[in-house]
Amino acid sequence: MRKRGRVFMVMFTCVFIGFLLSISEVQALTLRFAYVAPTGTLNHEVGEKFKENVESLSKGQMTVNLFPGGQLGDLPQMFGQLKMGTIDFFKTDVGVSAMVGGGKALGVVFAPYLFRDQNHFTKFCGSDIFKELMGEIEKLNGVKWIGLLADRSPRALTTRNKMVIVPDDCKGQKVRAPNVTSIDKILIAWGASIAVVSAPEMYSALKQKLVDGQENGIEIVYGMKLYEVQKHFTATDHVRSAEGLYANQKSWDSLDSSQQEIIMKATQMARAWGNNKLNEETLTWFDLCREKGMIITMPPLEPWIKASRKVIDELDGKEWPKGLYDRVQGIK
Repeated sequence: MRKRGRVFMVMFTCVFIGFLLSISEVQALTLRFAYVAPTGTLNHEVGEKFKENVESLSKGQMTVNLFPGGQLGDLPQMFGQLKMGTIDFFKTDVGVSAMVGGGKALGVVFAPYLFRDQNHFTKFCGSDIFKELMGEIEKLNGVKWIGLLADRSPRALTTRNKMVIVPDDCKGQKVRAPNVTSIDKILIAWGASIAVVSAPEMYSALKQKLVDGQENGIEIVYGMKLYEVQKHFTATDHVRSAEGLYANQKSWDSLDSSQQEIIMKATQMARAWGNNKLNEETLTWFDLCREKGMIITMPPLEPWIKASRKVIDELDGKEWPKGLYDRVQGIK
């Protein structure tokens, strides 16, 4: 009887230890989340909010380690790490998906003056057209599209020492661009030359006068303090977009349904928070940039739209399927 009791106690102890280890494993679930957005920007704050939401909703059983500011590499390198599973989550502008396998057609997002407004862009991201394009990326790269994060303000031009009002004013300006074909083509059509500089290195490149200007919205200009190295801001509003969240497919499949639900909810909450801040702070950011000496110009957009039309005609059927631009524009 005593021997049986000892055997029972040993078995019970083993089961109990296994139970404790299983709890420990749940508590130790750590997810690696990387992106190029530098600290100090709204884009980074949205990453922090996502982390906060996941950890709060999971009651501490899921932890998110952030790697902002391109710590783990540039955009292509981080997409590669996402595919391999060395990072679990990655966020970037939706249009940047064009640089991965099967994603070329999604470069249409960066085509000039595609979207009427931000609501039009959001409707596109919920459309069958988008699902088809994103589905090809998911299938070929082993990644999972989670959903939209915060909107971005319309892309604009900033320059160091030249006021830009019409496209011809871009002549002689070397502008940092994100190595996206349609944006490069836009700038060249306007008369600028292109310099490829990573996002974290953009401020120093502008400060050292390696480039004359860059093209990003007001949240980036203010968040990165570009007003210190750029005198002029021109609201060309040539691209409207948002950041999206991706997961490594195997990492996603390893989560149980409740954990996946937490990630989806955390994404929605981070998006709502980021969009609210963007809407509340945009005018303040403009005012603060003016106080720092930046000249804000809101030019008539018709000359910019007209000068961009040849880019659309040139890329239609080459960078994206013929007629896709018009199909997206036609979304109501």
